[in-house]
Amino acid sequence: MPVRTGSIAELNVIVERATTADEIRDVFRNAAMTEPLKGVMSVLEDEWASARIIGDPHSSIVDLPLTQVLGGILVSVAAWYDNEMGYSSRLAETATRLAG
Repeated sequence: MPVRTGSIAELNVIVERATTADEIRDVFRNAAMTEPLKGVMSVLEDEWASARIIGDPHSSIVDLPLTQVLGGILVSVAAWYDNEMGYSSRLAETATRLAG
């Protein structure tokens, strides 16, 4: 059912080596600008309200201000998405590739 707000997913992982929040943010920035995630994933540099995500064609929009690292190894990353728009965009891309 279409909704007027975006959804958010949070991933918490323990990494093998110590890292910083800035290092994690840079990894996501770079991934969003290069294949295979270019156009599929994006990043937010500033705070947004969930309603601003509606209509965004990316499958995942990593919220960089929410990225945290605790004790050097516990990483928390949150990503917004408009499930209907993101899914429809990936479906259209798949159909185009199959038709081509």
